[in-house]
Amino acid sequence: MKVALATIGKFHTFALARQLLRFDALATVITGYPWFKLQQEGVPRQFVDSFPYVHGPYMATGGKVPASITRAISALDRVSFDQYARLRMKPYDIFHWLSGFNLKSARAARNKGALLIVDRGSTHILHPDEILRPEYDRLGLPFTPTPPIAIEYELAEYGLADAITLPSSVCLDTFVQHGIPREKLLLTPYGVDVDRFQPLERPPQSELRVLFVGSLSVRKGVHYLLEAFDRVTHPNKTLHLVGTESLDYAPVLAPYRNRPDIRFHGHLGQHDLNTIMSGSTVLVLPSVEEGLALVQAQAMASGCPVLATNVTGSPDLFTDGIEGFIVPPASPDALADRLQQLADNPGLADALGQAARTRVEHLGGWNEYGDRMFAHYNALLEKHGRT
Repeated sequence: MKVALATIGKFHTFALARQLLRFDALATVITGYPWFKLQQEGVPRQFVDSFPYVHGPYMATGGKVPASITRAISALDRVSFDQYARLRMKPYDIFHWLSGFNLKSARAARNKGALLIVDRGSTHILHPDEILRPEYDRLGLPFTPTPPIAIEYELAEYGLADAITLPSSVCLDTFVQHGIPREKLLLTPYGVDVDRFQPLERPPQSELRVLFVGSLSVRKGVHYLLEAFDRVTHPNKTLHLVGTESLDYAPVLAPYRNRPDIRFHGHLGQHDLNTIMSGSTVLVLPSVEEGLALVQAQAMASGCPVLATNVTGSPDLFTDGIEGFIVPPASPDALADRLQQLADNPGLADALGQAARTRVEHLGGWNEYGDRMFAHYNALLEKHGRT
């Protein structure tokens, strides 16, 4: 079996590539990232086919230009990457790509005999706008819907693919709700590197260190966390926000920028993430729309419990009240109640964090993910008489 992967960035694709190397099944990874940013990913250079000439500049503009310009560059990014991958296509057993970027190259792979798996890391393409439009309206922010051409493009990928892999039950449910046959959907939760993310120094129990990691945006629901944080009573509380700020979210964040108890860290690398996660009382993910946030498993591996909404994929990772807390989306009351519970019970976070670490160890890390995906490949080949 030879599998070709395609991803405009890195995401979880390079973790999958490392797993396919275990099975001697990796043919190539076509990516929009430059090689110098991939040298620590554990995939030898001869397997990496890099086309960074549009995606690199696109990434450099992230959060720094208006959404309309970002979307225009994104469209060029998608078209050019797809064209490059199409021209590089060879006969493979399976072509597995991240949704939204490789429709034409997938057709080329099909013409050369490959079976097709599209990898959607979030909910169905029609779902986010249904959730986000009212959130933007509530905040008084202008809403820019997903461009119709992007929706058409991705729906065509869903129709073309022999299977669609999804990371969480909440993602799978949205696909079923939008008419995709259940038998076409492969539930495959992501793993975590339990060696790279380990418990380090925990925070003093006299402090309440609340952590958020992700894009500071409407989708991630940071405004609900800010509201909940202000309701919590604790003499030594701090909120740490890690991630890139969305330009359209600036009016929401502006009132909080100069507060000594709220700290903006910007983007952090994985080493620094491990440190800040392990040193936090709790990681909070207040998302209103999500797929499966990788930072949850990273925090759990770091010995940090997670407080997350039920749309983040959290029910697939841990049990409410055992390794962390799961609450409804768009509920600052629920977030504040759980944060106050941690504030009032200083030893609770450490107990939850220890259970969280044990939980991710039992999940098997990326090896379990690789085993599941390889089994999906074999089942698909057998179904189509390719074994």
